[in-house]
Amino acid sequence: MPDTNHLRKLMFAKFREARITDADCRRDVQEEVTGKRSARDFGPADFEKVIAHLQRCLGEHNDPRAHVLRRPDPPPGDWATPDQAALIEDLCDQIPWDTGRQFGPANWAAATVLRAPSKALFRQRLRNVYDGSKPLSERVKVWACLPRMVAANLIRSLIDARTHYGKDAPHGSAQSGRS
Repeated sequence: MPDTNHLRKLMFAKFREARITDADCRRDVQEEVTGKRSARDFGPADFEKVIAHLQRCLGEHNDPRAHVLRRPDPPPGDWATPDQAALIEDLCDQIPWDTGRQFGPANWAAATVLRAPSKALFRQRLRNVYDGSKPLSERVKVWACLPRMVAANLIRSLIDARTHYGKDAPHGSAQSGRS
C-alpha cells in the first residue's frame, strides 16, 4: 500500500508546479477528479487520481496512472515573461469586449488558446482568478502563469482580434461563457 503522506506531498507539489495556489481552485480540481472536496477524505487511490490528472495537464504523460517518481523542476524559461503578461493586459484594454472588460479577456483565452482539453487546468485557474476590475498588478500575475508558448499564441490572437474587430466587440469572447 503506497504511503499516503508521500502521495499527499506529491499532490500539493504538483498543484504548486501547475501554479494553483488558491485553495478553492485546488479543491475544485480535487472534487472534479475524485468527487471529494477535501484531501483529508482521500485514500491512496484518490491521491493517485489527482496526481495523474495534474501530470496529464502538465504534459508529463498521457496515461491514467500516476507516475510518482520525482521530476526535476522545469527550467525558468517555461512560463510567460513579465513583458508578455503586460502586453496581454495592454491588448485586453484595447479591445471592446461584448461581455465586458471583467470577463471578456478570460473568456477569449478560454475559447481560443486554452480550448484544448489539455489546457483545462489553466482554463479553470484563469476563470477562478481573473477579474478585469482587479488592480493591474494582480491581473498581470494571472497571465504570467500561462506557459510561454500559450502566452505567445494568446498575444497573436489578441492582436488579430484587435485588428479584425476594431470598434466592434469580438463575438468569440462570449463563446465559452462563465461557469
